[in-house]
Parts: sequence; structure tokens; C-alpha cells
Amino acid sequence: MPEEKGKEKPKVREILDKLVAAVAGAYWQLGLGFMGWQTVAPAIRSGILSPLDRAFTATYRYRNATAANVARLWVHGLIGTSDFVTYLKNLGFDDTAIAIIVNYYAFDKYEELAKEKIDRLEIDYKIKRDRLKEEIDFLEDVLSLALGYTKTPEKRHRWRLKEYEELLKLGPDKIRDLLVKTRKELEDLERSWEETKANIRYFMDSDLITRVWKDVPAIRIEWYGITEFLKPTAVPAPPVAPPPKVKPPVAALPTVPYVPPAKPPVKPPAAPIKTARIISPTPGSNIKVGSNWVVRFAYELESPNFIEFRVRWSIDLKADKYDPFVKEILKNFPVRKVATCVYEVSDWIVAGDPSRSKGEAGIGYFNIPKELAGRKLTIAISVRGKGTEKLVVASADYNIVG
Repeated sequence: MPEEKGKEKPKVREILDKLVAAVAGAYWQLGLGFMGWQTVAPAIRSGILSPLDRAFTATYRYRNATAANVARLWVHGLIGTSDFVTYLKNLGFDDTAIAIIVNYYAFDKYEELAKEKIDRLEIDYKIKRDRLKEEIDFLEDVLSLALGYTKTPEKRHRWRLKEYEELLKLGPDKIRDLLVKTRKELEDLERSWEETKANIRYFMDSDLITRVWKDVPAIRIEWYGITEFLKPTAVPAPPVAPPPKVKPPVAALPTVPYVPPAKPPVKPPAAPIKTARIISPTPGSNIKVGSNWVVRFAYELESPNFIEFRVRWSIDLKADKYDPFVKEILKNFPVRKVATCVYEVSDWIVAGDPSRSKGEAGIGYFNIPKELAGRKLTIAISVRGKGTEKLVVASADYNIVG
């Protein structure tokens, strides 16, 4: 009997092992472990992990502001350049990356300062412009009286009756000269203002450039191993053996009549630009969306020659940063900022008559999409005499209507 019991124990153990193996196989084959984890995981994640994550995040606060957040503070002058650079270092950027990031946002900082400077200068410009316009209107009324076209001064100028009397004593010719002189002052003022505004907008203001880039680190990119290629050691090339001498067959030379060389064309002297102004469409007018129109301008050179020009136009989109229609339009244009849609003819276009110093020129037809109705359009044309460096910028503002 004891011997039989001893033989039964291994059999029972073998049966139990097989049963355990069968249960384990069913456990893995039916995916009971995965199903059990999927059942328990939501409860563990919602009841334990998420509250722990919120508690640790609120306690240790390890997240930092992004480089873009701090860059906006620097652009608007709320922090200095050294603080901006220090923060970028704390975020882990190396010197090359810091120089690239700071120089990238320096253009936005320049544009903010440029807009502020233009707004300040525009106040003085409008005061001078309105004063000259009032003087022109007054002189036109005086000239009308001197020529007998009217009998009484206009109501808005009757407080200047003494000036009326003094000017009428000078005669129509003197009054006309004063009127022409005042109109010329107004034209010079408007041209000077447009040039000043263009210089500030297009990164040609030395004061703003000094203010923005004074402490900005210079970009210096050095890739691994590139230095030895930038400064190669000059090694003289081995002398080349001369080719073997071969006597070519002698052939009779054909007789060719002598033709004197042509005289080189006479290059016209350089003619710097004097003035340029947009004449079509009329500055300040309305432009209808979907219509075709051409930009034309008048110019004058110091002597007859060709001109070179290029056109830049921009549309203010500041109120539509998240407008889906505007975003679709922006895909077709090079854009530096979300607030402005800019299109520029980068190549210089040659135009004009080499026998004249005055003339008109233009470029293409433009079709503005209807989604841009109600916005402001600014056109700037840079003009110069061919082969010269002096530039004159003619610009005008327009209203886009539906």
C-alpha cells in the first residue's frame, strides 16, 4: 500500500502541471491579461495617475515660457537684449541658435519701432501739409480777385483782409509766382515725406537699425570640419608636359575681303532721377475688387536716358489674423508677418525713351480678390536712372472697395 501511494503522487503532480499549463495557455491565447489591464487601467489612470500628475505639476512647476513668448516681450521693449539672451541660454540654445533667434525677431522689433516713428512724424507732416494747402487756397482766391473772376473774398479767408489788400497791390504776376512757389513747397513736402516713410519702412533708417541691432549677437555658423575647407593650403600644380609637335597639312587659304571693324555703340551718359510720382490710379482713390487696373507713374531725369523701376504693394491684414479666406490668399504671396500681405517685383524693369528725360511708365494689370475688400492698399515704386544709384520712391495709398 505505501508503495502504491508513492507511485500515485507523481501522477497527481503531472496532472496538476498539465492543468496549470492549460489554464496559462488559455490565459494568454484568450488575452485575459490584456483584457484585465484594459479594464483596470482607466480606473488607475483617472483615480491615481492624473491626480498625482496635477499635484506634482502644481507643486514643482517645471514648465517654462517658450522662446516665442519671451521674444514678444523683447520686441515690445518690456525686457532688454541681455535678459532675452540669458533666458534663451537657460532654455538650452547654443550661441549660434541664440544669434539666429534674436536676429529673426529683430526684424519684428524694427517694424514696431518704425511704425511708432512714422506715427510721430506724420503728426508734424499733416500740420505742415494742411497749412500749405490752406495757403494755396488763400492765394488762389487772391489771384481770382486780382484777375476779376470774383468780387469778394471767400468767407473762410475774410479774417485775412489786410493780407488781401497787400497782395492785391503786388499784381497778378507776383501773386501767381507766390502761388507756384507754395505749390512747389507742398510737392517737395509730400515727396520728402514719402521718401522718409519708405526709408523707415524698408530698413534704411540708420537710427532704428542702431537701436535694434546694438546688442544683438552676430550670426556665426561653423559646421564640424568645415574650417579646413574654408582655408585650404595652396599647393602648386605639377607642370604639364607640352603636347607632341604635329605638322598639320598645308592648305590654301581662302581669300576674304577686308571688312573694317564696326564702331562700338556710344553709351549714353548716366542720368540720375529727379522726380517720380504715381498718376494712375489717382492717389487716395478707391479700387474695386475683381477689376483690372494698371499702375502708371510720371518721371523726370536730369538728362535723356532709360529708367529702371520696381513695384512693391502691401495690404493691411491686421484685423484678420485668423480669417480663413485671408489665410488662403496668403499662400500665394511672400509674407514676413501675419499682419501684412506683401508682393514685390524683385527684378528691375527697364522702361522709357533714351531720347527723352521725361515720360511715363507702368506695369501690368492687378486683380484684387474680393475677400480683401475694406482694407488699405499701399503702392511704392522705386525709380532710378539706368546705371545710376540714386533712388526716388513714389508711393500712394488706396482704399479697396467691394
